[in-house]
Amino acid sequence: MVAGEPQPRGGVEGGEYEITDAVQLLVDEGVPVAVVRSAEGVWDLSSRTDVRTVAEALAGEEVAL
Repeated sequence: MVAGEPQPRGGVEGGEYEITDAVQLLVDEGVPVAVVRSAEGVWDLSSRTDVRTVAEALAGEEVAL
């Protein structure tokens, strides 16, 4: 582990990084980054066990991608 280097999330090998690491990489590359405050909720999908809870909560909702 090197200080200041992005760290894999939860020991995941091969590419998933914390959002703070991703934002820092953008800043380091000179990409403009803005903060948007929001009071909206967040669906936590940090683990596989979260999927069922979120799926049940969103059952019947229209999805637009």
